[in-house]
Amino acid sequence: MSEASPVPRGVRVGDQDRQQAVDRLADGYQQGMLTLDEFTDRTEQAWSATWTKDLQGLLEDLPLAEPSHPSQGLAPITHRPPVVRGDGATGLPMTFALMSGADRSGDWTAAGTHTAVAIMGGVSLDLREAGFTQPETTIMAVAIMGGIEVIVPPHVRVRVHGLPVMGGFGSEGAVDPASLPADAPLVVVKGVAVMGGVGIKRLDYDEEA
Repeated sequence: MSEASPVPRGVRVGDQDRQQAVDRLADGYQQGMLTLDEFTDRTEQAWSATWTKDLQGLLEDLPLAEPSHPSQGLAPITHRPPVVRGDGATGLPMTFALMSGADRSGDWTAAGTHTAVAIMGGVSLDLREAGFTQPETTIMAVAIMGGIEVIVPPHVRVRVHGLPVMGGFGSEGAVDPASLPADAPLVVVKGVAVMGGVGIKRLDYDEEA
């Protein structure tokens, strides 16, 4: 008697699939579709998921994410100051890293308030080629035994209001405000670092992060 064929268990997922699922969950939480407990529980399950069906089960009661369009963000910036789009573009509301790393870089659009959470992990937000939806963009940074790095281009004003608790919260690379254009976007970084760090770094467009 021949042995029975093994039952297919599905398709395995990788860290990119898990991050995309967490982004969907974050959108649902930001829009009030999930409670904080639901968001936290599902996020933990997403990062421990092995199979595609596991992630699908966490997202099945959420609406499908609208496809992003390049026209929603700014064209990639080379060596010119960033500008604020006024075409009603929305933007990404959250970046979340739980015992992992999450990166936003290149041509992406930041919401007027973007929440960055790093719990025993790392988040990098590179704003040098990002689109801004408002003249003032707020980064809510929460680092718990983790690190958050915010990279801004030379022609952006920066304000920092953070609380370090056995951690660090600060910026480097200050510029003379008089050297900035009158319509330069403002990035406000606020939040808390608990046994972790939040750093704001000013880099030119061609510098390595």
